[in-house]
Amino acid sequence: MKGCIINDPEELVEENRAFRRTLYTGKHMQLLLMSLRPGEDICEEIHADNDQFFRVEQGSGEVWIDGGASKIGQGHAIIVPAGARHNIVNTGSRSFGLYPRPARSLVPASSVTRPAGTPGPGTMTK
Repeated sequence: MKGCIINDPEELVEENRAFRRTLYTGKHMQLLLMSLRPGEDICEEIHADNDQFFRVEQGSGEVWIDGGASKIGQGHAIIVPAGARHNIVNTGSRSFGLYPRPARSLVPASSVTRPAGTPGPGTMTK
């Protein structure tokens, strides 16, 4: 089988104690797990050609994007556009677990997909 099925990535994040663990690397996408100890950060970085998505599964911290800081915690999703200087810092007192996913756009930004069987604009229904 090509591809990869990952059962319960949220649980994997909670169990992970490695700073960075790679779950999948493909031609156009990568999925990682990260765990930051209190006071630890991912190290400021810039990805010139890829946007990046982060999902926070446990803990609390701050995300810095191009000099601006925002508080983040469990359940937050962060999108960092390509070319933006960014860092994530664990400001809490326990482990901070997240999964980052560098990616490239696969559908147009204005794309909206309807549920199967839903009529689109200009479609006649009986």
